[in-house]
Amino acid sequence: MKPRWSWGGSSSSSSSSKLPVPSIASAFPVFLLGAALVLLLYQLRLGWHQAVRTGDDYEALQKFRSGLLLPHDSSSSSDAAAAAAAPAVLQDTLLLYMYNEDDPVYRDNFQHFLLAGVQPGSRCRYVVVVQERGLRSAVQLPEVLGVEYVYYGGTCFEWGMVGWLLQESGQVQWQQYKYFMFLSSAVRGPFMPTYLQGSMHWADGLLQLLNARVKLVGPTISCAGAPAEPGMVNSSWRFNPHIPFSAVATDRAGLDVLLSDFSVVGCHSSTWAAKYHSELGAAAAMFKAGYSIDSLMIRYQAVDWSRPSSWQCNRRWDPAGAGDFSYDGISLDPMEVMFVRVSSGLLAQRVPMAVKALKYSQWAADVAAAAAGLQHNLTARVLDNAYAAEKGRYKLPRILSSMMRGIKCFDVAFFLAHNRDTFKNAPMTSRTMQAVWKFFVYLGQFEDRPFRYTCGMNYTSVSTPAF
Repeated sequence: MKPRWSWGGSSSSSSSSKLPVPSIASAFPVFLLGAALVLLLYQLRLGWHQAVRTGDDYEALQKFRSGLLLPHDSSSSSDAAAAAAAPAVLQDTLLLYMYNEDDPVYRDNFQHFLLAGVQPGSRCRYVVVVQERGLRSAVQLPEVLGVEYVYYGGTCFEWGMVGWLLQESGQVQWQQYKYFMFLSSAVRGPFMPTYLQGSMHWADGLLQLLNARVKLVGPTISCAGAPAEPGMVNSSWRFNPHIPFSAVATDRAGLDVLLSDFSVVGCHSSTWAAKYHSELGAAAAMFKAGYSIDSLMIRYQAVDWSRPSSWQCNRRWDPAGAGDFSYDGISLDPMEVMFVRVSSGLLAQRVPMAVKALKYSQWAADVAAAAAGLQHNLTARVLDNAYAAEKGRYKLPRILSSMMRGIKCFDVAFFLAHNRDTFKNAPMTSRTMQAVWKFFVYLGQFEDRPFRYTCGMNYTSVSTPAF
């Protein structure tokens, strides 16, 4: 049965025997703190130019994977021959990768998926649905063994593209598959610990969560709500837990529920509408049908999401959102949830989960290129250390935090009693409270030295001001 509307068109350091005190004023005036904050913001933004290397690390690897450059002058048929020689595997999973270029980093996300996610001859059939809107026509997508491309000319968001492909296009006979996975180029993954690589297909990590009751799974679950009509005072809201469209998996029974709800797989006019009707709507449809959802998050194991008592999880903060520590005070780790959002904005802000995913993917590309016999200086990258090269940028947040707390609550006597080496050969005139404090702020707190404060910090004074 077809939906009642269209899908949008044809859409370190060792201890010193002398006290190394920085030669600065004994007090920290307000203007210094302000200047330091400005410097922090500047350095965070500046870090973007070093963190984002759009495609450079993947260029040779892309050519290798697409048959344009193969090691030892071998022919492009070698991969196909190797795949043909591999044992036959039942292809029971249809994987749809929704690709767009709304952000230039999305192409790098896709390159990583081709490297880490595509395994020819595995249980998955890989279909990349390319949204032609905004596509850079001069850029050719790589031809990779086992990857099919379908081009979509409409304007729907990801769930709408799923509906179009499965119910309208006629290009995929999905009825022959048992499991279904839907991925977005807005996330980077899969990431797996080295001790699991080669012992299982990464998709198994998600698919094994499906059972008679759980019919929709993904890397994370969010309880952040969404309005049906943003800006409208009386707009209805949905607050049910849901799986953001990143890497979503279901089975035949779950897909039947989703495809029967036209608002879930229909085409919506705005991001908020798609979030309300499709993302939150998909989970709501599962709850209504008597099913539940699940994720890879350690914190959320064994939670019954069909019970409204759990619907304010994480105080309605999206653990995979743009907050640095929105996952109960820590940052989401790609190795925990396999896929995380990576975009230009998140990298510019140096959101930890995105920066970590960037590093992981760069290392993975280096290892794969070296293993493929490409000319690649893997040793140079192993010897490199961004922290050693730019200690100031990485130390600055903790320095600023200490400056804001100030010397008033710093237990100088405790620090001296437990760190006698710092003043062992220093003259008595240098053993002032200010000298000890400065040493701690700029050096001591980065040397794993015992210290303590005698009073707490009122962090509400640095919370978001009213605008």
